[in-house]
Amino acid sequence: WAAKPSAFKENPWMIVRHEVLVTFEGIARLAAAVSRPLQIVYASSAGAIYGEAQGKLTEETPLQPISPYGLGKQQIEASLAFLSRTTAHEFRILRISNPVGRHQVAANHGLISVALRKTLQREVLRIFGALDVERDFVDADDVADAIWRAGQPHGPKFGTWNVGLGTSSSIREVLDGIASVTGMKTVIEIERARGFDVQKVDLSTERFRADFGWQPRHALIEIIEKVHREIVGAQPQ
Repeated sequence: WAAKPSAFKENPWMIVRHEVLVTFEGIARLAAAVSRPLQIVYASSAGAIYGEAQGKLTEETPLQPISPYGLGKQQIEASLAFLSRTTAHEFRILRISNPVGRHQVAANHGLISVALRKTLQREVLRIFGALDVERDFVDADDVADAIWRAGQPHGPKFGTWNVGLGTSSSIREVLDGIASVTGMKTVIEIERARGFDVQKVDLSTERFRADFGWQPRHALIEIIEKVHREIVGAQPQ
């Protein structure tokens, strides 16, 4: 399955075969195999599905994905809406922004964890585009709490909610936070922007907060501190 916005950028039609069809078939088969109604929480992507839409992004903002990954998420959401209309099962779609947590170990995915590792190892961090690109970074533990709440037996049969910190931060602000936590300056190299990268994600999360009584517990600097502790604690002494 595609794991990040860069997936299938050269062959965008492959997203249908490798993610949309697989996900739709798997959930549809599961729904047909059980005799009681299920509650299914699907993790979609607020960072990719809205594309370059302007302003505060609400659940009513038109979907304009610019990456195959975002297109795949849009089509899967439509598939789940279809299953909601044609079966007794409940589907809650969470459009999650940019979760940050201890288990992000990939060398090139997850800005905060990658930037922290590069900074601590005194390696160069490659930035695509500009330092004013904005994302909504949310703590992975807060996202886990949101998923748990969405899976509880109450609420509508079908719905879509944004899940994130509700505040966008630029790459520059992230690097400033890393400098504050580590006392070290990140060495960066700016490269040409990639066509599949959204320039700004400014998410409204008011609907999910109101419907499920959820609040993110960690601000950006606290997220950076948590990941920093995990990385330092995992290093050999």
